[in-house]
Amino acid sequence: MTGYCLPGAAALPEFRLGKALARLRRELPAVTGVAAWAVYFVDAAAPLREEELAALRRLLDAPTPSRPPSGRPSADAGDPFAAKAGEHSGPAARLPGPGESRSAPGGGARTPIGARALVLPRAGTISPWSSKATDIVRNCGFDRVRRVERGVLWVIS
Repeated sequence: MTGYCLPGAAALPEFRLGKALARLRRELPAVTGVAAWAVYFVDAAAPLREEELAALRRLLDAPTPSRPPSGRPSADAGDPFAAKAGEHSGPAARLPGPGESRSAPGGGARTPIGARALVLPRAGTISPWSSKATDIVRNCGFDRVRRVERGVLWVIS
C-alpha cells in the first residue's frame, strides 16, 4: 500500500472566501485573511511511476513544482503549498509548520502562515466525492489507485 498527498488548487471562489472572511472577522476582528486549498489523498495498491503520478496530478488539477495551481485563494492568507525551486521532494508536498513562511503566489514577498485546519470526511466514511473521483480515476486507467479522497486546508491569518 502506497499513499500520496497532493496539494490542489483553490477550494473556493473569491466571493465565498470573502464571505468566510467577513464571518470570521465578526467573531475574531484580528483575522486578516483566509484561504482554502484542496488536498488530495491517494491510496494506491503499489507505487505509481513518475509519469502516472504526473498524469494523476493533471487529472486532479494538483500543481507540480513547475506548474502552479489553476485557482488561487485570497493572497492575504499566503500559499501553504508554495515551494522554492528544488524545495519540493517526493510525491507529496511538504506543508509549512505554524509560523513558517513561504513565498507568496507569483514569487512575491514572503508571507507568514497562520492557523491551519485540515477538514476531511469523517473517519470510516467514504464521501460521495471520493466514490465518484475514484471511479473516474480508475476509468482513466489508474488500476493501482484504490481510493482518492479530497480534503480542504483552511489557512487563517
